[in-house]
Amino acid sequence: MEWLQLGWDAHFDPPFEEYRERGLQAGRVSIQHRDLYHLMTADGEVEGIVTGRLRHEASRPADFPAVGDWVVFQPSDMDGPVAIQAVLPRRSTFSRQAAGTVPYEQVIATNIDTVFIVSGLDDNHSVRRIERYVTQGWESGAVPVLLLNKVDLYGDPEVILQETRAGLIGVDVHAISGERGDGIGALAPYLAPGKTVAFVGSSGVGKSTIINHIIGHEGMATGEVRSSDSRGRHTTSHRELLPMTGGALLIDTPGMREFALWSDDEGDAENSEDPLDAFEDVAKLARKCKFPDCRHMNDVGCRVQQAVKRGDLDYSRVRSYRALAREIDQAAKRKKPARMAADADSKRRSKRSDRRSEKRRLRDDLGED
Repeated sequence: MEWLQLGWDAHFDPPFEEYRERGLQAGRVSIQHRDLYHLMTADGEVEGIVTGRLRHEASRPADFPAVGDWVVFQPSDMDGPVAIQAVLPRRSTFSRQAAGTVPYEQVIATNIDTVFIVSGLDDNHSVRRIERYVTQGWESGAVPVLLLNKVDLYGDPEVILQETRAGLIGVDVHAISGERGDGIGALAPYLAPGKTVAFVGSSGVGKSTIINHIIGHEGMATGEVRSSDSRGRHTTSHRELLPMTGGALLIDTPGMREFALWSDDEGDAENSEDPLDAFEDVAKLARKCKFPDCRHMNDVGCRVQQAVKRGDLDYSRVRSYRALAREIDQAAKRKKPARMAADADSKRRSKRSDRRSEKRRLRDDLGED
C-alpha cells in the first residue's frame, strides 16, 4: 500500500526529508495499546515503541504518538517492535481537555480531514453538547460535519434539521439512520480516496452502527442503550484507524461521557480556526459593540442585544455563545499554571542535556590529547 493511500500528502514531505536522508521510514499509527503502537506502512503493518529519547523530549502527553499520526521509525530485520523516533508535525488535531484537577490535552485523533460529530435523535440529544463538539471541530483544523442519527426514532426530522442548520452556520448537517441505512449515501463525498474521517460523540449515539453500514459488514461491536436516559456502553474500547475499500481512512473513537473544550492558543494559526467560529453570526455582532469588554447582557451599545430585540437573533444562541466563551476563558486560565510547569520542566531537561553533551565533548577532547 502506498503512502498516499494511507493519507500522506505534501504537508509531510518537508519535515520528513531529513529523516529520509538518514534511511528512516514513515508509518501511520492505526492503534495504540498503552506503550505499543500498530503502524501502517507502505510495506505492511509493524509494531513500534517510542525511543527513550522521544520519551525524554516529550514535555506533555500530547507530544506522544496518537491514532492518525505519521511517525518516523528505524527499520529492523529483527523480530519485535521497531523504534519510533519522532512524530511528524500534525495537519489537524482533534482534542479534548482530559478530566482531572490538572488539565492537559488528550488527543483523540490527528491528521483528519473531516470530523463526523454524531448525535442521537433520542433522549440523549443535546444542542449544547453539539455546539461544544462543533467548536472543537473548527479548532482542530478539520471540517466538522454533524450527523443526526436515529432519524427512524424521530417523528418529524425535517423540523430539527432546519433548526440545527440555522444554528450551525457553515456546518453540513445530515439526518441518518445507522440502523436502517437512511441517508448514509450522503456521506460518500467526504470519503474520497486518501481522505481521513473521524467519528466522535457520546456513548450510545450509534457511531459503530453507522460505521458498520459504511464499511459494509459488522466490523464494530454495537450495544443497546438504556431506555431511561438513552446512554450506551462503550462498545468501542480504543481508537482505531481503518482503511476502507473505497480508499478513504476512518478513525473510530470510544464514546465520551464528558467533553471539555481544549483550545491550543499556541497552535498553528493557519491550520486552526477560531474556537467560536460556530457562532460567527454572534461574534460578528459582538465585534461591533460599543465597548470591547461588552458582556452582551444589558450593556450600553451592545449590538448583540439590539439584534435579539429586533428578532434578528435567537437569544438561545447568545446564551450558548456566552457559555462557550466563558468556558474557553476558564480553560485558558487553568492551563496557564500547567503550561508554565511544563515549560520549566522542559528547560530543566534541556539544561541537563546540554551539560551531558558538554561533558562528552570534554571527554572526547581529553581522549584525543
